[in-house]
Formats: sequence, C-alpha cells, structure tokens
Amino acid sequence: MIFSISWKNIWRSKTRSLVVILAISFGLWGGVFGVGLMSGMINQRISAAINNEVSHIQIHHKKFMENDEPKYTIDNVNNIIAEINKITGIVSSSKRFKIQGMANKSGRQSGVYIIGVKPENEKKVTQIYSKLKDTTGTYLDNENPKDVFMGEKLARSLSIITYSLDSSSLENLKTLKINEETLQLIDTMSFQVFRTEAKMKNAMIDCIGEEDFEKYESKIRNTLAVYKSRKKVVFKMQGHDSHNIGVARRVCGVYKTSNTTFDQMNVFMDYDKLAEETGFSKDQAHEIAILAENTEVVDEIADKLRKMYPDLDIQTWKQLQPDLAMMTEYLVLYYYILIGFILFALAFGIINTMLMAVLERTKELGMLMAVGMNKMKIFNMIMLETILLSLTGGVLGMILGWAFIEIFSKVGIDIGSSGEGMEAMGYDAIIYPDITFDFYIGVTLLVVFTGIISAIYPARKALKLKPVEALRTV
Repeated sequence: MIFSISWKNIWRSKTRSLVVILAISFGLWGGVFGVGLMSGMINQRISAAINNEVSHIQIHHKKFMENDEPKYTIDNVNNIIAEINKITGIVSSSKRFKIQGMANKSGRQSGVYIIGVKPENEKKVTQIYSKLKDTTGTYLDNENPKDVFMGEKLARSLSIITYSLDSSSLENLKTLKINEETLQLIDTMSFQVFRTEAKMKNAMIDCIGEEDFEKYESKIRNTLAVYKSRKKVVFKMQGHDSHNIGVARRVCGVYKTSNTTFDQMNVFMDYDKLAEETGFSKDQAHEIAILAENTEVVDEIADKLRKMYPDLDIQTWKQLQPDLAMMTEYLVLYYYILIGFILFALAFGIINTMLMAVLERTKELGMLMAVGMNKMKIFNMIMLETILLSLTGGVLGMILGWAFIEIFSKVGIDIGSSGEGMEAMGYDAIIYPDITFDFYIGVTLLVVFTGIISAIYPARKALKLKPVEALRTV
C-alpha cells in the first residue's frame, strides 16, 4: 500500500517530478557514455599491447632487461619452448632476437629495435602480421630471408613512403568528407610528388591554410601516401661478440598499429638469417614471447614458469606495461568516482524537490498522523518516494547510455585531428565504447544509495510535524 501511495505521490506534480527525472537521466546518460568511452579506449589499448607488442608473458635472461645487451641470451631455447608449449593454458610461444641498432637509408637514420622472428611462430603469438598496410607488400616469409618488415612511422622517416598528388589520389580525396572549396585548392597542386612528409605538409599549408590542413591532415596524408616497394635499408648493430656489423635488407611490407612510437622503433627480420649474420646460435634467443588462452590464466602460468626456470626473468604483460596494469586495477574505481560526482550534484536537486513536496503536503501529512498513521510509515513513504524518483531517472539514463554505447561500439567515434596525438601515446584514433553489465548493477546501487541519502532530510522534516499544528496549516 505504501509503495502504491508513494508512486502516485511522485506524479501529483508532474512538471516538477519530470524535471528531476530528466536531470537524473541526462546526467547518468552522459556519465555512462563517458565511462563507456574511457573503458573502450583503455580496453583497446590493452588489447593492442598484448596482441601487437608484448604478448601475455615474456622470458629473458636475468640481466637482459637492465640494458638490452646482446650478450645476455637464453640458451637451450628450443628445448625450453618445447616444454613451455606443453603447459595447459598456453596457446603458443615464439623465440626472438632483440638487438638495438640503427636504420640507415640515403643519409637518413633512426634508432630501432631489430627483432629476429620465426614468421610462422610469430603469427601465433602476435597479430603484427595483420597490421600490414594495403598496397605496401607482404609480411615476412621463409623464401626471402633478407627482407625486413617495418612500421609506417619509420618508413616515413626513411622516405620509403612518398606522397603523390595525381589524378587517382585526387579522386580518392573527393570520396572523403572534405569540403569542396578545399578540394578545389588541392586540385591546383595536381601532379606533384613530395619526397618527405614535411615537404608535403608545408606545400599543403601554403595552399589550403594551416587550419584546414590540421582538420584533414590524416585523410590527406593517408590518401597521398605511396609505398616504394623493395627499397634497401642498411641496419647497424652489435653481433654475438660485441663487434659492430651492418646488414642490408629490402623492405617487404609496412605495418601500422595504433602506437606510432612502436611503429617507429621496431623492425622485424628473419630469425635464422639474423642468427647467421650476428654469430648467434639458432638455439639462443633474447626473448621468448608467450600467448595464453586469456588474461585470467596469465599469473598462474607465470608462477609455474618461475618455478620451472628460476634462473630466467619471467614477466607478465602487467609488468612489461605497468601503466596499463595500473589502469586495469584502478579503472573501476575511476568509473564509480565519476558517476559518484554526478549523483552527488544531482542529489541537491532531489533534496530540494522532496523538501518542497513535504512542505506543500504539511496539512495532508498532519491528517494522516491524526487518523493513526505512525511516524515510521510517514518516514518510509517519503523515503520510498525519493528512491522511486531517483530510480526512474536512473534507469532511463542508463538505458539511454546503453543504447548509445551499443550504437557507437559498432560504428566507432573518430576523434579527428586529435588522433595523431592519441596514436603517439598508443591509443586508437577511432574509439569503440564498451562497458560490462556489472557496471550497470553498480550504478543502480549508487542511484538507490543517492535516493536514500537525499530522502533523509525531507523525511526527518516530515517526522517533526505535529498533527494538531499541521492541521491548522492553510
């Protein structure tokens, strides 16, 4: 009966109640969608770090991670990998050489990590092969051991990628969302080739202006980019006995991940050919990368490996990427703090509305007390009205937030000109919002808690009423 009365009381002043419900709805809608954006962005970064950069677990010599010296290798690596692959929960593992070096082409240099991999095994522990850019060639294969697979950022630095403004690229630009006036200005630059990104950028700024170029930079750069196939690059590094060596490689393909720093710093070569040129044994490696079935079993597998190989350094992705580990551990707390602040602000509106409702019904409440309704029932009625008011707005807000997350989780949100800066930090330029069902349960509990807290003062105000005095109220 109290529930029915409380629900009807909410709608006695429809306008006032709707204002509060809509305020709660829009506040939670924004909060839930904001949390979905953060969650999606961070989950994409974690997924990219595991799938493209570090895998779930890595094994090194105890001293290798201190300064990356090539002499600190894992010996008898083939037997170790055979034993590792027998462990339940491990999908696959791959041995690698990892040597600091310099990439050099036509006087242009860049510091890199030269990573020697077995192409067929590497495909089982990372997805770097799937990040091959269209029209830039192929991934590594056993038929061409003198190939190198490098990132787009490095390829641009070494002028392996040039920029051509021909009829084909102009047609492609017209299919993108670029305003007509800007396209007409770009058309005046037809049939030009720019050797470097910097020259292309300067020419475009002179033509269309800095503001328009920043707005369309990513689209223009990607459309005009032309890959120079099979270009030769010289790499300098230290060999097995610490002497300097140089090796020549032809670029077989260019990859692009969501982390431009990774793309700039890492090149992939054939493991066997690199071992031959550097003097390492094919039973040695600097690193073993391991992919597990899922993140839940990673710590358990790492503990097993530490017992099996106490002389080696076993690290999980959380230890290799501590910033992401910290985000994972505190992510849920950040979400609830954000929603908590929103509900805290909304609580003042709820208190004000319920206080007005109590004061307007002073005579009515006095009459209820006079005919025998005790103060506890009055208190419960006011509490229930507030909780129902809060829940109505909360549920509506979460439904709106869920609907928008579902829509944008499929189409994504392109952050435009900010994408370049995001990729420099390892985050995708297109964000796909994501959120777990547990979060909605937690928010519902927070809404109920907010309703209870907001109801205390108005309910206490109602309890202080004296039936005789209340009945005298006009």
